[in-house]
Amino acid sequence: MTPRLVVATVALLVLPGAVEAQDSLRLVFAPLRGVTVHRAFQSHTLMTMTGADSSGRPVTVSREVADLGAMSQVSMPRSDGAQVVHLQYDSLRFRARGQAGSWHEVVVPDPERRWVQARVDSHMRLLEIIGGGQHQSAGLLVHLLTGVPGLVLPVGWVHSGDRWNAQLEFPLGDIVGAEPTGLMPRTLRARAAFSVDSVSARPRDTLAYVSFVGSYLPQSLTAADGRTAQFAGALRGTLVWSTGWRSVVSAATRSRVQFTVTGPGTGSGASQGQVTLETTIRQAVVP
Repeated sequence: MTPRLVVATVALLVLPGAVEAQDSLRLVFAPLRGVTVHRAFQSHTLMTMTGADSSGRPVTVSREVADLGAMSQVSMPRSDGAQVVHLQYDSLRFRARGQAGSWHEVVVPDPERRWVQARVDSHMRLLEIIGGGQHQSAGLLVHLLTGVPGLVLPVGWVHSGDRWNAQLEFPLGDIVGAEPTGLMPRTLRARAAFSVDSVSARPRDTLAYVSFVGSYLPQSLTAADGRTAQFAGALRGTLVWSTGWRSVVSAATRSRVQFTVTGPGTGSGASQGQVTLETTIRQAVVP
């Protein structure tokens, strides 16, 4: 996984306006009003379930799902002066396969009907969801906007080598999809350490290459039938921030979540099985 995605490099050749390059920068989300930004993305999840059949023999089942497409964002003022970002899909495909079989793909018709309007402050904090299309996949749009799900930008200037810690809210439900077992939380909280690996000054732009590693906070969830799931895992990734675009221009996040299910019918606290979710999200601004 590399932070210097080729598509981001191409995109930076057509910045929306000239800016003065520098060897330090502030990570401030300040999109130009009325300027549409297009992003290409893909989200891939491998789900592996291990357990036992009725005779007690071990069984492993796997399934892969992926969302691929493009989205657009445009910032516009509200009547009360607040800054609102309109996000919508320009194209969207769902892909799925089980046990390493053939991929089955569905092209979503009228993808622009899956949209969200969000109010986000200069530090990328999500303040309010104004409205949105009535589709679950629309929730992924906000997390593509931020580059790293739940990212909150640091205050002040940053230089190469700077570090900061943050708590993230990883939108597991939005990214994985439906909750077939009733034991999958909508959001997982994580602690992460961010590092500015380098700052690259250019004639019209300054780029910050940032990486992070983190781990999920312990969490459990109990379903109506009495089963309980205990969650653990880790995540890491990279992103590129641009002062020209005033936003993240490319990002890649990898997450690994494992949960063990216990409950009725398995004895006192005995395990019913384990589920591992390995998710990779990649996205970049395109001209």
